[in-house]
Amino acid sequence: AAGADVFLVQRDLRDTSGYRERRAGFALRMGYEINEHLRQSWSYSLVDRDLYDIDPNASRFIQEQAGRTLLSQISTTMTYDRRDSRIEPRSGYVIRGGADFAGIGGDVEYVRFRGDAQYYIPFERMLGDPDYVLVLAAGGGYLAPYGDNDTRIVDRFFLGGENLRGFTLGGAGPRDISTNDSLGGEVMWTTSAEFRFPLPVPSELGFIGRAFVDVGSLSGLPSSVNNSGCPP
Repeated sequence: AAGADVFLVQRDLRDTSGYRERRAGFALRMGYEINEHLRQSWSYSLVDRDLYDIDPNASRFIQEQAGRTLLSQISTTMTYDRRDSRIEPRSGYVIRGGADFAGIGGDVEYVRFRGDAQYYIPFERMLGDPDYVLVLAAGGGYLAPYGDNDTRIVDRFFLGGENLRGFTLGGAGPRDISTNDSLGGEVMWTTSAEFRFPLPVPSELGFIGRAFVDVGSLSGLPSSVNNSGCPP
């Protein structure tokens, strides 16, 4: 499989980090199956990033990074999939691991590792409905700069939103203690336990209930930030 993406993404992070972010660029991607369960994908991305509309009272560690940077990145992901379905899985498991390498051109240099896994436990035999499923999940990532540059806030991990439900994006993790602005982090992990169950509505509507518990952690900042009074 092969494809291409052209995108423009804008995020408003003024409530948690005091700035807005715009990303515009393109990505070329391809993937192939090694066997029935194992596949690999590759992509190349060229992205212009802009940190703008920064709050005058925002952390100085954010104000120092105002402006545009160009990201040139190669990524790869390996996926081992033993689920009964990729669209509506109810049993089995999937494991993914990958890496991003930035620095072939552009003005950003880092290596980022990431991985996640999900395990699906069906309760159909016990409860008589295939929509009763327990999902156990875990994921993590590590960002490491190379060269003489520290990591930038637009490249760090943020905790909250989809990866830690109940928190807004950037609502958890390291902050500037003088302004309370979220600064992102270089090391992240999350775990989740979710029980899916049918709702008393017609199944044709496609609604399903979910009860979940999410746990996560975000840490790690450049030494230039830690030495200035921000928590690690």
